[in-house]
Amino acid sequence: MARGAAWLVAGALLLGASLPARAAEKRDAELSPRERMAVQKFFTLKAWDVDDLIKAGRYEKALALADAMITLLPGEGGRDFLRVLKNRAREGIQASRVVRGELLEPAAFTEVGDPLVFRIAVTNVGERPLEIVMDAEDGNQGASRLHVECEEQGCLGGVAHTAWDIPIPGLDGRRVLDPGASLRTRAVLDTADRSPLNPTVRVYRVSGWIRPFEMRAGTRPATRPIRLETKTVRVFPRGLGPLRRAPFETMQEGIEEAFAPKIVLAAHFIGPRRRRAAAMALVEGQRRETSDPALPRVMRVALRALLKRWDLPLERDAWKRWWFENGEDVNQRLREEQKAHERGAGPVGTGGEKGKK
Repeated sequence: MARGAAWLVAGALLLGASLPARAAEKRDAELSPRERMAVQKFFTLKAWDVDDLIKAGRYEKALALADAMITLLPGEGGRDFLRVLKNRAREGIQASRVVRGELLEPAAFTEVGDPLVFRIAVTNVGERPLEIVMDAEDGNQGASRLHVECEEQGCLGGVAHTAWDIPIPGLDGRRVLDPGASLRTRAVLDTADRSPLNPTVRVYRVSGWIRPFEMRAGTRPATRPIRLETKTVRVFPRGLGPLRRAPFETMQEGIEEAFAPKIVLAAHFIGPRRRRAAAMALVEGQRRETSDPALPRVMRVALRALLKRWDLPLERDAWKRWWFENGEDVNQRLREEQKAHERGAGPVGTGGEKGKK
């Protein structure tokens, strides 16, 4: 890959990343020892992004990024690791042409105490029969896991984090799938197995993998693990019926009452018709005098939920800088979203039918 093309690829894929000042414009021989060390460190860190892409099953993007980084990396340090990653990405692409794993999240609104049912499908997307052996005759076994990460998100932006693995049921023995056929099972998470300490939103991030003892497409082995892409589900406290029917009004009541749960929870359900008005209310609300010094931070937490910008800063000074740089664009996007919704082309609000909220 030519260096110019490699920079285009890397620039498109390394979102939010930047090389040390001026180093990106120089050729290898022009780099000072200090710049060379900084560039080497940068690419070493970015190599782990390639590894993360492979783990997520995004093999084409991982391959393109690894290829670009090998072209751009000065010297040989780190190239061997990138070549290993490149080979893993290629193997993943080949395997994805044989078998596809899908993790389908629950579609309905979920409250604490409701079971989360994840449907799992393994499909033969190749042209030959696919043999999947989880339990071999000699006693050796394959393995499968769902990895669950759970966050309890508080009204001030605090997070309590736990993680665990569970086996995927219904995957045992030996199966042969004809082209286009699927093996289907499901896994259930109990949302009542932990009790939130205060009114929060609980976020489950679930991913998984299936590693058969043996897998063959026709006479060809296909040994890469089957990846299940991460799905995110938000689980809410029980009894939010009135709030979901009138989220904008509930949020306004919460601001007047300085009641944090109303403000934060309602923000999750405000649809496109009222989203811009809600955002402006939360921005202006931070400038109001209040006896509760934590209330402005609560409003920034609510803005995260309203805008679906989970990286939005919560500290006051960082928030002010962010809003100064991005506020006009956010306002314009919300205005366009509202107009599109009023024309009948906009997205449906999270908590209700089209035309409401």
